[in-house]
Amino acid sequence: MRRLFALCLALSVLCLAACGGPSKSGTTVIEKRDVQTEPAAEAQPLTLGTENQVPDYAAFSLFKIEMTDRLQASMASSGTLTPDQADETYIDVVLDYTNTTSSAIVSNDLLTLTAACADGTQYEGTIYALETDGGTQLSSYGDAAPLTPVRLHCAVPVPKTLDGTVTLTLDIDGALYIYSYPVGEHIRNAQALTIGQTIEAENFAALTWQGMSYTDDLLPPNTSTVFTHYQVDSPDNTYLAARFDVTNYQSTEKDCDTFVSVKAVYQDKYTYTGFAVVQDADGTGFHRDSIMPLNTRTLYILIEVPKSIIQDPVALTISFDGGEYTYSYNPTAAK
Repeated sequence: MRRLFALCLALSVLCLAACGGPSKSGTTVIEKRDVQTEPAAEAQPLTLGTENQVPDYAAFSLFKIEMTDRLQASMASSGTLTPDQADETYIDVVLDYTNTTSSAIVSNDLLTLTAACADGTQYEGTIYALETDGGTQLSSYGDAAPLTPVRLHCAVPVPKTLDGTVTLTLDIDGALYIYSYPVGEHIRNAQALTIGQTIEAENFAALTWQGMSYTDDLLPPNTSTVFTHYQVDSPDNTYLAARFDVTNYQSTEKDCDTFVSVKAVYQDKYTYTGFAVVQDADGTGFHRDSIMPLNTRTLYILIEVPKSIIQDPVALTISFDGGEYTYSYNPTAAK
């Protein structure tokens, strides 16, 4: 029995030595092996407006990056996506994207987005939504058809308390693209508009910015006869009325809300959107109407806001033909 026990003990020690058992230091000794691994893809930096090519898969450019509590299509007046948790916000990376494969790809499969902090914390993108219906809707499961340009929102939820700089990484079919994003910044190429300035888009429209004002009741120029008007329902609110002259360059009549949209931001965090109306040709009212080809109409975007904030500066983002323009208004400076 003693010889058998000794033999078993010897075999156990031999087995431990062969399998890399505990060393004298208490650490585990792992056998070294030559393992063939694929080298990590080299990440390329992202810059605004620069077209990037992923061969046989995609062509895309960075349109903007912003932090927002409401994901919204460029021309939308409603219908937003909000985070699941009250203490979260979104980093929204917006791309102009073209699928260069031969088949349609659902938006969730186009790419992946991650946001990495300096301490190693990493957040995963959860929303990949296409703008549809002329930029008025977001579709989280829409198809990107081959060779058809689309605007794609890639959103990652992060804590509202997040600060510093995060590294945003896009993985598009194994090709990596990175952007060092200062948290809270609005990254975009946007032209500042001045009153009276006209911008044009061939085969679409011409837009002249005529300024903004506040009113509880939008009245037409001609009130001497029967007229139509827009009055706010609540005595605590008023309209921010943004005024444009619009000429339709398209071959068919188009609804007034397809030409331009306006987003108003107060105190860098309170966001409001509105709806479009056009002034009647005889000046007796306003209607949510269409604009005929080559016709020029006066168009208002009416944004209902609390009266308590109208003495604060407001930043307007004006979306037109896929681009963004800005206008800032400070009531104190205007006096």
